[in-house]
Amino acid sequence: MDCAEDYERGAIYASLPRTTRGLPLVVNCSPDGQKIVYCNGNSVYIRDIQDTSKCDIYTEHSVLTTAAVHSPSGYYIASGDQSGKIRIWDATQPTHILKAEYSLISGPIRDIAWSEDSKRIAVVGEGRERFGHVFLFDTGTSNGNLSGQSRSMTCVDIRPVRPYRLVTGSEDFTVAIFEGPPFKFKTLFHEHERFVHCVRYNPKGTVFASAGADGKVFIYDGVEGTKVGELVDSSCKGAAHAGGVFWLSWSPEGDRLATASGDKSVKVWNMADNTLLKTIAFGKALEDQQLSVLWTKTQLISVNLAGFIHYLDPDSGAITKVIKGHFKPITSFALSADKSCVFTADFEGNITRWMLPSGSTERITPKIHKSQVSGLALTVGGTLISVGWDDTIAFTDGVFDNIESSKPEIEKLTSQPRNLASSSDGKTVIVACHNDIAIYVDHKEIGAHRVSFEPTCITMSPDTKHIVVGGQDSKVRVYELSGSNLNEVKQLYHASAITSVSFSPDGQHFAVTDTARKVVPYRISDFAKVSEKDWSFHTARVNCSAWSDNGRYIATGGLDTNVIVWDLQNSGEHPLIIKGAHPMSPINGIAWLGPNKILKAVYASLPRTTRGIPVVINCSPDGKKLVYCNGNSVFIKDIEDITKCEIYTEHSVLTTAATHSPSGFYIASGDQAGKVRIWDATQPTHVLKAEYPIISGPIRDIAWSEDSKRLAVVGEGRERYGHVFLFDTGTSNGTLSGQSRPLTTVNIRPSRPYRLVTGSEDFTVAIFEGPPFKFKTLFHEHDRFVRCIRYEPKGSMFASGGADGKVVLYEGTDGNKIGELIDPSCKGVAHSGGVFWLTWSPDGERLATASGDKSVKVWNAQNKTLLKTFTFGKGLEDQQLGIVWTQTCLISVNLAGFIHYLDVDSGKITKVLKGHFKPITSFALSADKSCIFTADFEGNITRWLLPSGETERINPNVHKSQVCGLALTPDGCLISTAWDDTLAFTNNVVAAIESAKPTSEKLTSQPCCMVLSSDGKVLLVACHKEILIYVDQKKIQSHTISYQPTCIALSPDQKYVVVGCQENKVYVYELSNNTLKEVKQLEHESTVFSVSFSPDGKHFVATDSSRKVVPYRTSDFGVASEKSWSFHTARVNCSAWSEDSRYIATGSLDTNIMVWDIQNSGEHPLVIKGAHAMSSVNGIAWLAPDKLLSVGQDSVMKTWTVKLS
Repeated sequence: MDCAEDYERGAIYASLPRTTRGLPLVVNCSPDGQKIVYCNGNSVYIRDIQDTSKCDIYTEHSVLTTAAVHSPSGYYIASGDQSGKIRIWDATQPTHILKAEYSLISGPIRDIAWSEDSKRIAVVGEGRERFGHVFLFDTGTSNGNLSGQSRSMTCVDIRPVRPYRLVTGSEDFTVAIFEGPPFKFKTLFHEHERFVHCVRYNPKGTVFASAGADGKVFIYDGVEGTKVGELVDSSCKGAAHAGGVFWLSWSPEGDRLATASGDKSVKVWNMADNTLLKTIAFGKALEDQQLSVLWTKTQLISVNLAGFIHYLDPDSGAITKVIKGHFKPITSFALSADKSCVFTADFEGNITRWMLPSGSTERITPKIHKSQVSGLALTVGGTLISVGWDDTIAFTDGVFDNIESSKPEIEKLTSQPRNLASSSDGKTVIVACHNDIAIYVDHKEIGAHRVSFEPTCITMSPDTKHIVVGGQDSKVRVYELSGSNLNEVKQLYHASAITSVSFSPDGQHFAVTDTARKVVPYRISDFAKVSEKDWSFHTARVNCSAWSDNGRYIATGGLDTNVIVWDLQNSGEHPLIIKGAHPMSPINGIAWLGPNKILKAVYASLPRTTRGIPVVINCSPDGKKLVYCNGNSVFIKDIEDITKCEIYTEHSVLTTAATHSPSGFYIASGDQAGKVRIWDATQPTHVLKAEYPIISGPIRDIAWSEDSKRLAVVGEGRERYGHVFLFDTGTSNGTLSGQSRPLTTVNIRPSRPYRLVTGSEDFTVAIFEGPPFKFKTLFHEHDRFVRCIRYEPKGSMFASGGADGKVVLYEGTDGNKIGELIDPSCKGVAHSGGVFWLTWSPDGERLATASGDKSVKVWNAQNKTLLKTFTFGKGLEDQQLGIVWTQTCLISVNLAGFIHYLDVDSGKITKVLKGHFKPITSFALSADKSCIFTADFEGNITRWLLPSGETERINPNVHKSQVCGLALTPDGCLISTAWDDTLAFTNNVVAAIESAKPTSEKLTSQPCCMVLSSDGKVLLVACHKEILIYVDQKKIQSHTISYQPTCIALSPDQKYVVVGCQENKVYVYELSNNTLKEVKQLEHESTVFSVSFSPDGKHFVATDSSRKVVPYRTSDFGVASEKSWSFHTARVNCSAWSEDSRYIATGSLDTNIMVWDIQNSGEHPLVIKGAHAMSSVNGIAWLAPDKLLSVGQDSVMKTWTVKLS
């Protein structure tokens, strides 16, 4: 294959914003209101609001990003991280060139604000020496002093008109206003009784609002900062919310204010009279807490504790759309047979369904697994099979339909499951557990094959005759499945642990990947390697593999972030390499969507959430994209087309915040190390403009000045809590001192005179004058941490939201309190829970607040009245941690990372994007490839419809821990095993995932992997000590093994079973009368991580930890490649065959995906470098002859179109 430009990136289904319980989520939008910006991991996500499959991800931070904000010009984004560093980078180009990087504070940055001329940036956070800083963005020169608050600053904003003012909220319960530039402390306001979470100016700068953990929202004069009002919901006992107000956001006109609260609501207020217009309630679960709210030019958006992004209609109070997914690494995924949807699962057991190509998502609820999902399989009939580290297997029927009230059949496994394999009809499921391989038929365990090795992966041939299991012992074991028995027929030896095994669709080959970077395709007939050369182009462990539908190509994903496509017909040629497919993230799973398309949707991970901490989610200046963080990445996700997402992956630690410059050209993203990277937001390369170590701890928030020249970064530094600097030079543009504890949030007045405002953990809001910015005033309006502070678009006022549930409005220039948003039902505060975030509508007339009370509220900022309350449920995950108001919609993120689209007018949730924000551990693709199921570390299973990207979670969770195997039967039964030692059969998961009812059974040992026959009848589960054989979901046999299986595959004719193991072997078994008879052992140099059969059954491939991809012939078990396939540079985690049985795709720890040609096995594979940048590729599958799907450790699922010869 020609390895030049043989691929182009398809959709990006981004991770959700990362949330932390009790902390606001910083979510911003681009100046045009087209994109939201948020953080997850070490990345900043710039996500299109309308097309959520469009997402740009900035990944240059080395630690967790905390906040990211566009400059008002839109040219730059300033992003902050946990280490206190701010990076300012080009937001206009995909290369995201770094403009500058500054270390501002010695702890996490909490909020960032730009001045309206885009020249100054204010940053606040949890520094040691200072809590905030204001500087000229191009030079880094200080532009003031943000002092005056005694604890960390939590939020900041700069008045968007002159005279500039800067306001900050603090953990000392105060709001401070600073005059400038240079900014100096002017006044401190003690309106709040708890942390101030958010301060934001209205678009005209006439007032600003503060929101706090006391549930109160106060309004202040924009220039003097005097209190001019308070938003009170009469139902909230004198506050705006019954919980802390995590964030607030002004409508673009500035006439309304939206507040997001821990009381699980977003409220919309009329700021003309400070009355409540709408209350949008989100449910009663913990995850319904709204941690952030953002009012773009087109949309009101909130983010709950689960990371879900809600699109809200501020007029009706309806939630019009919810973007769900993951904000923790995706551990498993399963693609529907028609490739119209995919299910992904993550570290926490969440399973999300993604509809392709739209990217619409839904979570399986309730949660099937309680911990990491280690395997997913999807039957043609819509049953999702999952295994998790809660040692359970779950069968969830009807996952193609409603999955929000699923009822899986759950069975306890005898040991921890590693993976599973399922027949296409879901009738037979094989679960590789720690001690055995369990065999299920018709959801019932019929046998358990004890093993003496630790399985790592498992696959079943399409005819269910063969099971291939990879082991930690560096062996691939091939079994024949006969009834309830597994008969070992072959052991294949690798140099390191086996990471994935996968059969080609014709069953003639299977692919094995390992930790030694190898991808090895084998023939099932003789177990010979079928590649001419050593397939070792990965540079690290190969995590996953998937065959194209024609059985020719194998796509693999690795720890090296690359996806490589190998051509079995040209096995000696160089593979196609997609470098940095998931930048800074291992690729955990991969699948083919078409003949030349790997699923590399950046069906993005959800924003990463942390209970009690706001989610910093922003949008691009045009309001079309969301920007948020997860892992080490920044996601730039299209709001309308959720399959469009860019991912910036250059941070080396977890990202915490990211925001576009007002110009839209740059994004600044911050991370856990306190570093800010500023990079080009306009090009997919996201060339770095600058990188600055800002503070010595996590960055919490970032703000640009309206001229896109200055950045303010706040966080948890030791020496300082925030910094303001010129983004292009890093020159300080002020001093953010005056607050005594870490700054949590920051904003810069978007008009002259500039002001910079910060919120702090000392409960204060501070305002700074400048540039250069110097402390002006400290406000003590909040009673708890100030979580968010934001100016309305014109800079006439700013608002702060705090952990006290309060949202306070301040005058934009002087910072005088002009009012407080009060929901009468919340006892004198805005929310009954802490306000995590707030966001202004594009016109500045309304403010949306996201709260831990599980609501997002939309307020009229002029009269301080509540317009709408969005309630999100009663679960813990319903806490709303972030919110952003784009040009087109209001979006919120909950604790689960779900992204909710809210209709502010109707008060309805119009769309919810679900998924994962923890690593995806397993996935299963439907037979028609119309959907995929993914599972994660925490047992969540998600259904994704392809190509739309629509998602739904199986709810409640099928498993309690990591799902290690998923399989989907043709009739829609999802079979899953997990580290809760259970096997579950969930029927009808394709059609009705929300009402799926799993049937679970306990396994005798932990499942390691499983494989399902293509007809869905035969299931083999490789457990710790045995291989279990199921027929028609009933266990009929148990085959004891003496090795630790790692992966398993079943030949299409169900004659052979291939098992990879930790003992560096591939065991080949004949499956006859449900009995396994060993026929061959194939030696590898290391643990075998994946095995997979080609669709024609003539080959199978094994991959291992020694970077090898080894294709074997089934006829003689000989190696089918002319040369060693060892292009991966690290462990090969997964493999998959194309439908024509020619190509093998492998995914690796090296982040790359490679596609190998079995017909040209001596040629270089196609390499997708950095397919999951900075993230291991954990799974891979073919969606079409030219289309691949991959899932990564970065919680992201991606589709790729590959150009094959």
